[in-house]
Amino acid sequence: MAKKKVSTKEKKSVGGVAFFLSLFSLIVISLLNLVILPTLIDVAGLKHLGVFLSGSLIGAWAATFISKRSSVFIHELKHHIPSHFAKNKSKGWKIKDDSGEYRYSYSAASEKYNALIALSPYFFPLFTLVAILIAATTLRHSHIAMVLTVGIGYGADCLLNLKDISRAQSDITCITGGYRVGLTFIVAMHVALATILAAWILQGLLGLQYLFAEMWSMMVHIVA
Repeated sequence: MAKKKVSTKEKKSVGGVAFFLSLFSLIVISLLNLVILPTLIDVAGLKHLGVFLSGSLIGAWAATFISKRSSVFIHELKHHIPSHFAKNKSKGWKIKDDSGEYRYSYSAASEKYNALIALSPYFFPLFTLVAILIAATTLRHSHIAMVLTVGIGYGADCLLNLKDISRAQSDITCITGGYRVGLTFIVAMHVALATILAAWILQGLLGLQYLFAEMWSMMVHIVA
């Protein structure tokens, strides 16, 4: 079993065929979603979007009060979650005020997920998922209330996920192709997630159904 140290300065490059196929898919999905989304916009949808953006500002503001050590813990947790689902074995955590380290061992079968694990702290929607769970279980009677709640989680995620992006981050520079490739993946993932979320914000579950149906139709036409 090989070990992978998240915060070391020297790491071998990660990211093979599966990673680049994922990157290509994310770019295609993002572009298609950006084409489809304008058709979902109406007056009510714009109101929902305004509420969401207000919630996002509240969430981003609240996230500024998260302590350095807690912020580092959240960063390393976002490495741990996809690593756990990849069935890797955790080898320990180190949490300090300004730096952290998450170590795990991986098999040949799970090695293809290493690039995703390395980049996950820069896009993983941890607080958004928690907010969606809260909204879905307690606020289903009001789409506006759900949108506001999810917006708060999304704003916190955006601040925490994006503030650490830097050429000094070995998580990003260790990607095959270097910093620009890693950054491209992060941006593509953010756009893909944001556009899917936007469809729900604008028109609820019907918006999601419409987005996926149109995306599928456009992909079929492209392939055909």
